[in-house]
Amino acid sequence: MQDILQKLSAQLDKIARQINRSDLTERLRGGEAAPQNNGISIGVVGLSGSGKSTLLNALLEREVLPTNMQVQGHTTIIIAEDASASVSYVNGEKKKVSPTSVTLAKATTRLDVSAVEIWYPVNWLAMGTRLLEAPSISAQNKDGLTYVLAQASTLIFVIDARQPISQEERSFLYSLPANITRLIVAATRFDQIVGVEKQDAAYQRVLQQITALNLSMPVEVFKVAPQIILTNQYERTLLVAWGQFKQTILAQLPASLNTTPFQPHVVRVSTLQAVAQDLQNALTQSQPSSIPAPPSLNARQKTDLDETHKLLSRVIADQTSDIKQVMQDNFNAFLYQLQDNLKSHPLSTNSLEQQVNIWLDEEQARLETRFQRLYKSILADASSVLKQELDCSPEKLQFRHVQYTAAQEDGLPPSLLGDIPPERRLILLGGVVVAVVLGVWAGPLGWTLLVAGTGIAGITLYIKRGYRQAGSLNMQAFDKLDITLPVEFAQYIGESAECLQKFIDQSFQAALVPVIHTANTPTSPALAELQGIRAELARLSD
Repeated sequence: MQDILQKLSAQLDKIARQINRSDLTERLRGGEAAPQNNGISIGVVGLSGSGKSTLLNALLEREVLPTNMQVQGHTTIIIAEDASASVSYVNGEKKKVSPTSVTLAKATTRLDVSAVEIWYPVNWLAMGTRLLEAPSISAQNKDGLTYVLAQASTLIFVIDARQPISQEERSFLYSLPANITRLIVAATRFDQIVGVEKQDAAYQRVLQQITALNLSMPVEVFKVAPQIILTNQYERTLLVAWGQFKQTILAQLPASLNTTPFQPHVVRVSTLQAVAQDLQNALTQSQPSSIPAPPSLNARQKTDLDETHKLLSRVIADQTSDIKQVMQDNFNAFLYQLQDNLKSHPLSTNSLEQQVNIWLDEEQARLETRFQRLYKSILADASSVLKQELDCSPEKLQFRHVQYTAAQEDGLPPSLLGDIPPERRLILLGGVVVAVVLGVWAGPLGWTLLVAGTGIAGITLYIKRGYRQAGSLNMQAFDKLDITLPVEFAQYIGESAECLQKFIDQSFQAALVPVIHTANTPTSPALAELQGIRAELARLSD
């Protein structure tokens, strides 16, 4: 029944927006800016300075939490449709703030901050999911830590991979309450460990230390580098590990929550009936007359709107150019690394194809995220200037995975001197002639030295030719593969930017040259729809 009521509520909300009745839209939302808790609470704990805030920012895909935030109690992040935040103090004061790292840093400079609550939209987590952070696992932050451990069933324990596990961390892990059923160890700072071999060694060291604890609950250990997510760096092994870490978090959620958004609040039939009646009264009263034209803009207002429009257009163009350049730089770095690896590590066509497609999938996600951020930023600025809520979103990037065919080596094998440059061949032949002359002149000793030298040179050439031939075959196979970005990527960038620019152009044009609607245009269909909604509500109330 709640599903039906939610659909009816959305229909009433649309009609209320058409006639600018914001009071009725607020009633439909129940006056709540945040969704209820859906029962999923994930705790994030660790020593102070271990990287908890950076990890949470990477999960939110934006720098929301400041790394130096001073909180006596705990921080709660609730996945919601709209972004907002509030800071509570020990004296009972509660302040609403903007959910940005700069604003939150200023609001938490006081020493009497008891709690911070943040509502933030994240595409890959279900609505209502809570992420709870305790400032530290030390005794000084006992209240906040106790609250997080009591609320969470899954715990993300953040440690610094560069440091051995301390006695304080061991004691904390041994004292976890019974309601913690899953433990995920996030070993951070791998972006500060140079080299894949050193990263693997650090991960194995952490894994051995956690395994040696013999904890009574399932434990999963991951190497994470949140900083590369926030700065859009390309480190393939770390990006793959980050994807596995996110999948493990999703695995803690019920399947229904991974696919169905959580409903913001319980909708009552009586509330919808009252709103529907008010809407019908408003529409009926406005039916005979025309909707008054919006007030005309003066010259200064038109100039300000025009300047803002031009500024947003420049931002769209600049950001689109940056997105395109970053994508190309990432691709060039990937190709350089791939070409370097092929020199020493032979790859089959299937393996090469798989590596390219994995990178393309990851770049697709990064590209879509960049445009989502661009759309959100531009629309927020435009909505603020035009004083109306604008809604537009980029399409999904669709592309076909690349496929390669194996390079066929049909020619005869190269000769012994085939891989030697012409100038070196000439030097070698000249040396042989000189050696023969010396052998004839020096007698048996010279011939002996000539035979020995020729044998050593022949063996050396054969070995070098084998190495060069193997590397050449690798590089020939690589050179015969046309590794380029699929055309869909460039098309997606152009079309997404064009769609956003067109939407902004239309919005500002409508503000500069408002269209006068008669009452019959919006209200007649709205009244017909409203009558159907009221009939459905009457049926549900019986």
